Amino acid sequence: MSKPSSPARRRCYISAFALVGAFGAWNLWFVSGGWQRQNHRGEVVLWSISVFIGILGAIDAIRLDRGAKSVSVFAALLLVFHALALCLLWMFLSLLASGGPKR
Repeated sequence: MSKPSSPARRRCYISAFALVGAFGAWNLWFVSGGWQRQNHRGEVVLWSISVFIGILGAIDAIRLDRGAKSVSVFAALLLVFHALALCLLWMFLSLLASGGPKR
């Protein structure tokens, strides 16, 4: 059994750290005022950068993994989570543009 390449593992760590950043931005969205506050630029910037770095890191990890496929499986799961985070960000921005969620 061959050991996963170090660059692929590093890219997975980067992608996982970016997932923490996306979760932090999502959490800040609600902690710092929620839907009542109309200015969410900081959260959007953090969330967007985190998703971008996370998706690139996961794709690079899959591409660089030449040995055991455990890194590729973990990177694929990270890629799915980042895709879901991107969809959630898009949904939040759409809701914000339409005036927030209706009760």
